[in-house]
Amino acid sequence: MVGTVKIDHQASAEQPGAEGRSQVRVLYVEDDADNAQLVRVLLSRDPRIELITAADGATGLAVAGAAPVDLVLLDLGLPDMTGLEFLAALRSDSATGDVPVIVVTADADARDSDRVRAARVRACVIKPIEIRDFVKLVNETLFSQS
Repeated sequence: MVGTVKIDHQASAEQPGAEGRSQVRVLYVEDDADNAQLVRVLLSRDPRIELITAADGATGLAVAGAAPVDLVLLDLGLPDMTGLEFLAALRSDSATGDVPVIVVTADADARDSDRVRAARVRACVIKPIEIRDFVKLVNETLFSQS
């Protein structure tokens, strides 16, 4: 199941995002509807962000491969594959291999996992998320000029 949230804001509120576009695309691969809704609400506050959700890994990979995404938020506990399998598939595709990924998981051990670090994730956020820190991390990942 794929969901897309696009909030219509006045054009004057838009600022260039990744690659100079006025809007960036964030894919959240998460099978828990409540977690997806929380992130949907948090990110909908920024008119530059279009959030797309996918409830399983296969759908997430299809979405990421169909059109460019600027950031992937990834739960490690997916119904059809592990988050590490998703990361391996994402990284193996030349179109998606360099997309930044933030892992969002309830597994506190994931933060220190060598396998997660080896998959070149930007960060690992443990649920329940600290809202301010999470939004700051997403914004820094999407809009920093590094």
